Amino acid sequence: MFKQFPTFSICSLDNKKSTINDFAIYKLRDFINENKGLVFPHRHSFYQVLYITEGNGTHVIDFNKYVAEPGNMFFLAPGQIHEWIFEDNINGILINFSENFFSSFLANRYYIKDFTFFIGNGSHSLVKVNEDEVFVNQLLSNISEEYCLTDNSHLDIIRLQLLHLFNVINRKISNPVDAYFGQNYAIQLRNFEKKIEDFYLTKRLPKEYAAMLFITPNHLNAICKKIKGVSAGRLIRNRVLLEAKRLLVNSDKNIGEISIMLNFENNSYFSRFFKQYEGITPEEFKKSNNQS
Repeated sequence: MFKQFPTFSICSLDNKKSTINDFAIYKLRDFINENKGLVFPHRHSFYQVLYITEGNGTHVIDFNKYVAEPGNMFFLAPGQIHEWIFEDNINGILINFSENFFSSFLANRYYIKDFTFFIGNGSHSLVKVNEDEVFVNQLLSNISEEYCLTDNSHLDIIRLQLLHLFNVINRKISNPVDAYFGQNYAIQLRNFEKKIEDFYLTKRLPKEYAAMLFITPNHLNAICKKIKGVSAGRLIRNRVLLEAKRLLVNSDKNIGEISIMLNFENNSYFSRFFKQYEGITPEEFKKSNNQS
């Protein structure tokens, strides 16, 4: 029988401090040892940052496999499906925080969602820290120390340090693109990806997004091909396909119901769309990912 992948909240991970403050930080090895019965794959209702310091393994995020090794930092937004396949020698720093953790601190409630690695489409789920390793290690150490304190300011200091980390990582992702194609192109692409995240269920044509971005469809397509190597239409379809995969493996709904949820005219059209871009039918994909 098909079983849904479970969705965990911070509270369900049994950390008393996190249930109050919507934030928790762990040594990865300790977290794994304390949660040996944790079911994978699963999804979260919170944001997660994982930084690998020792060992190796595989981190599967939204059906894509990534190498887990020292210097790799992983970012998960709420709703993404993931699985850890780690060796016994793995270690690192794990940070969980809810959207509420920053809601009373930032005037812009979309601030966290606007970071490229938290868009949720998986395009930057993995970031290699490389030359920023010393900075990242020190900052994470500072956050761990603050987490152990109980004064009135320690949570705000943690928030500031996390925002420092996120902005440095976001700059790290953006700079190579900005330098080669120009900052304006990079900004327009990020805005396009954010719009896709908001409207992929109802808007499927590049011209609809181009109108919202106040650029021409040809210009939008040129930006996507230069930076991403694919058309604007393909980026939209990729997001629809990702949501289809999530629903297929995390829902007991039939193909017809899922096609309606994804705003397809009928299940035959949805099935043709899925097979064209995934190579197998929705039924075959669901069966291959079925938890028995």
